[in-house]
Amino acid sequence: MACALTQGYTKKQCKDPSGVAEYIIGEWANVAWTDNAKFALTANVVTTFTMATGKQAWSYKQVPEIANWKQTGAGDAKTGGFGYKVEVNFQIQGIETLTQEESELLLKNTLFVVAKHNDGTHWLLGHEFGLDASNVDTDSGTEMTSFKGDIIKLVGSATIKPKKVTSGLIAALLTPAS
Repeated sequence: MACALTQGYTKKQCKDPSGVAEYIIGEWANVAWTDNAKFALTANVVTTFTMATGKQAWSYKQVPEIANWKQTGAGDAKTGGFGYKVEVNFQIQGIETLTQEESELLLKNTLFVVAKHNDGTHWLLGHEFGLDASNVDTDSGTEMTSFKGDIIKLVGSATIKPKKVTSGLIAALLTPAS
């Protein structure tokens, strides 16, 4: 059988925090191709991910309990096909000239995203085909204490699950590549 199961599941004894603390986002077009791949895996963890010369990714820190991502898998027994839909949700607080320009750039680009979870782990999303903004909603708020800023949703498709990223790659992604 080509798709044999390899392990079971044992309920975790310890709890982990959920949610996303930060997204590291870059233009998909600025990832360097090496040997026909955009990233390399060791033990199913991303250990190499290289930006094109002079390019970098950017940090979008998030307020607790606001940002999340999800990947929904679907298969079709009739066609034998399967795939995943990826969704990334986050906010940029404030309505200012620079944040509005940044939101517009997110809307215009195909992107990759590294999500830093509240447990400190990093996960690569959009690593096969990139992610595109499906919604960038600017909300002025209603009450004095309402959220004011951009609510952003990125979407994409995948054939594999998100991959964990070794934390050693993060500083390199946030620094212009040489």
